[in-house]
Amino acid sequence: MDTKYTLFGAMHLDDDTFWHIGLQITLFTAPNEYPQQPVLIRFMLKAENDGYRVKITQTDKGHLLHAGNDAEFSGFFNDLQQIIRKNFEVGLQHFLEQSASLRTIGFVQ
Repeated sequence: MDTKYTLFGAMHLDDDTFWHIGLQITLFTAPNEYPQQPVLIRFMLKAENDGYRVKITQTDKGHLLHAGNDAEFSGFFNDLQQIIRKNFEVGLQHFLEQSASLRTIGFVQ
């Protein structure tokens, strides 16, 4: 996940008419405290009604955000937090349901 992209290289216009961009955030309890977990999230953006429609998943209806409207951004960030939390819960459950011979943890030899 240490690949670096220019903005032009990280963003593309898809057939759904949304601009797609992947951003990596690092989740942690406190600065300089471990573990720290990098999470890659794809955002989909489109100009709409003097604002921007921002989607986090393909099935998401999206949030219409206008600059300076704190309530709209709060709702968006609350949904983003729920999606990240759900991703970790589902990912852990999927990992635990795999047979032991299929589990990989990611150690490099």
